Amino acid sequence: MFKVDLTDKTLAQELVHFDENYDVDGYIRRSGITKEVVGVGSTFWHPVWKAFQKGIDKALPDTTNHIISVSKDERRYIVYATSDTQSGMYLYGDRDQNTLGVLGSRYERLSPEVMSEKKAISYKARDGLEIEGFLTLPKGKPETNLPTIIFPHGGPISYDSDGFDYWTQFLASKGYAANEL
Repeated sequence: MFKVDLTDKTLAQELVHFDENYDVDGYIRRSGITKEVVGVGSTFWHPVWKAFQKGIDKALPDTTNHIISVSKDERRYIVYATSDTQSGMYLYGDRDQNTLGVLGSRYERLSPEVMSEKKAISYKARDGLEIEGFLTLPKGKPETNLPTIIFPHGGPISYDSDGFDYWTQFLASKGYAANEL
């Protein structure tokens, strides 16, 4: 992502964010107070917002945390937290009172203890292209000779990533290995 001052006739570009391995993903985040662009998705480059996200990640270390809404004064917020084994929970935070509490869960009857973690995998295709994917194995089963379901991703604008997936968790609970590519 580049920042450009449209009043500058040279239209000089300033690099503000990139990932050398993946496309930048997410929507542009803008502070309602300063009107500055502060990040994209859950990646922040503005120091205040970067520290804000870091504090949330410290409070919720075992999940990927997305700030999904903030109050006009940016003191109260809602976070969506998820992981391979956490189907997703919404939390309400108050920066002045230093509190963070659960509002609700996506699948509250799905216990993280019964779910399986994903493993990042990769292999070379016949043409030499490195293909990345994620493998979810049944809990407590040997890792070899399992029936396997392959989930190819949905096209050029979609991708698979780590985090909760109800299909792979369901299949793993039934004794299948589930491979997202």
